[in-house]
Amino acid sequence: RLASDAPAQPIAATAAAQPKHEVASFGTLFDGLAEASAAPVSARALETVIVRTRDELERLLSAIRAAPRVAFATETTSLAPPLARVVGLSFALREGEGFYVPVRSPEPATHLGVDEALALLKPILEDESIAKVGHNLKYDCEVLANHDIALRGIAGDSMLASWLVDPTRPSHGLDATAEHVLGVRPIPIEAVIGSRAGGSVQRRFDEAPIALAAPYAAEDAEIALALAARLEKTLETRGQAKVYAEVEVPLIPALARMERTGIRVERDELARQR
Repeated sequence: RLASDAPAQPIAATAAAQPKHEVASFGTLFDGLAEASAAPVSARALETVIVRTRDELERLLSAIRAAPRVAFATETTSLAPPLARVVGLSFALREGEGFYVPVRSPEPATHLGVDEALALLKPILEDESIAKVGHNLKYDCEVLANHDIALRGIAGDSMLASWLVDPTRPSHGLDATAEHVLGVRPIPIEAVIGSRAGGSVQRRFDEAPIALAAPYAAEDAEIALALAARLEKTLETRGQAKVYAEVEVPLIPALARMERTGIRVERDELARQR
C-alpha cells in the first residue's frame, strides 16, 4: 500500500465517487453497454488502485523505486505494435494488489493526460537498475518506443518462462498460462470492450469506462508478477535459469528493435527460393 495522507482509492470507492453521467460520456453507440456493465471482478484476491493524479503517480513511482522488482503491462489502442498507442499502464509490486494509470479514456478530466503521465513514467521505465517483469514484454517495448521510451531493466518475462518450461503447450498467452499455472481464468477482454456476439460492435480500450478497464489492466500486471515468480522457480530447479536470464530475456529488446526496423528483401531471390 502506498503511504500517504490521501491514499489512492480502491476501485470500488473510486468508481462510486464519479458522477454517474461520466460513465456514459464516450458516445451514444456504447452508452447502453456502459451503464449495464458492472466492474469486472478478478478470480484472484486482487485490490485494484486507480492512479489518477500527479501526487498519486509520484507516490507509486517512489514505491516502484523501493521494490525489488515490478511487473507492468500496457493497455493500448491496437494489437499491431506499429499502430498501438498507450491507453494506460498497470503495475504490480506484490501479489494481491495492482495499480492502473489511465492516460486515455472517455473520462479525460479525471486523470493525467498521456504526455504528463509518460513524462513522469519515462525515467522509471528507462532505468536499467529497476528490475521489470511482464508477459510478452517485446510488445510493450515496441509500443513504448512509439512514445520515445526505451524500456530497460527487463529482468523476466512470464511468456518466455512458460515456453521454456513446456514448449509443447499450444498457447503461452497470459490467459492460457494463468489457467495452467495459477488455476485461475483472468478477466476476459470482452468484459471491457464488449462481445462480438450477434454482430455487436466492440469498442476500443480507450473507449471503455475506467471502472471496467482498471480491474482488467491491474490483473494483467499482478498475474504476470505471480507467473514470473512461479515459473522462474521451476526454471531454477530444472537448470534452465541461466539460458533464461542470459539468452532469452536479453533478446527481448533486440527482437523488438528488429521488428520495428524491419528487413530488406530481394524479391527476385525470394521468389526464386520459393
